Amino acid sequence: MSYHNETVSYDTSPPTVAVTANAASLSASQTALITFTLSELSTDFVVGDVAVSGGTLSNFSGSGFTYTALFTPTANSTANGSVSVASGVFTDAAGNANADGSDANNLLTLAIDTLIPSIVVSSNKSSLQGGDPATLTFTLSEESTNFVASDVTVTGGILSNFTGSGTLYAASFTLASNSALNGTVSVANGVFTDAAGNKNADGSDLNNSLNFSRLSTVTNQTHRLSVIVDKNVIGVSAILLKDLKETITLTNGAITKHIVEYAGSTYDYSQIDSLITTVTRDGEFTTEFTKEINDYLGAEQNITYAAAVAIVGAASIYGTILLVAGTDGNFIG
Repeated sequence: MSYHNETVSYDTSPPTVAVTANAASLSASQTALITFTLSELSTDFVVGDVAVSGGTLSNFSGSGFTYTALFTPTANSTANGSVSVASGVFTDAAGNANADGSDANNLLTLAIDTLIPSIVVSSNKSSLQGGDPATLTFTLSEESTNFVASDVTVTGGILSNFTGSGTLYAASFTLASNSALNGTVSVANGVFTDAAGNKNADGSDLNNSLNFSRLSTVTNQTHRLSVIVDKNVIGVSAILLKDLKETITLTNGAITKHIVEYAGSTYDYSQIDSLITTVTRDGEFTTEFTKEINDYLGAEQNITYAAAVAIVGAASIYGTILLVAGTDGNFIG
């Protein structure tokens, strides 16, 4: 009788898995490609074998030794993400279950910051007169190194003295003079980022913008005039009147009242404007009469009142003014 020795091979080695990613940290709108590398072929490794926190797994695919999936972090979160495979969830061809759930390369940790920064814009004033400043404060929910003055949208005024860093910035807003527009200050979406690169997205929030109502700014100007009154208004001939008092009232830079006083009577300038030629205002030729002189001389010399007196003499200046004004026949004759 003869005997044969036979050797039987057994596979008792459990398979392992290593979890890797193409990124170590993620911000909003970013994803990571996760790769699962098995030490042995497996036909029962599925997405349900993967434990995930701080995000979601999608697009799971692969076979044999290598599998991949897409990790999307949870929105508005700073909690770390993790991807791992516990022991005993898949087997190799011999039926050995994995037992490496506690291995370091089985657990992947991702730094997550998907928290979107926001900004609050505040002011020490809500209504302004033209030319008045307000102190603005910009308070960010997270530190930023790229929030700058040009990120601020301004209408009806100007921004100046922009300063600050981190989460707190300040500036001055000055409401435009000589305007009826109200002022606004706001910060649009996507103009600054936090340390993780997340862009602000709160441009439509109420605390993101300021509206300044305009208080009426009333100013008065007083001048001394000399004017030529057209012929057939006071008399047959044109008459030059001196030492008239002119008062101009401006509200937000626009003329709201314009009167001329002479010999105890008050006249609305708009009603007498077509009947007169304003010659001098506060001792200097007006633009209106300077044009008359230039037409008379045939050249744009823009002569001053003092120069005209020096040429013709103080005794002759008023007669010369009437002569110049009457030359083209537009106003007097």
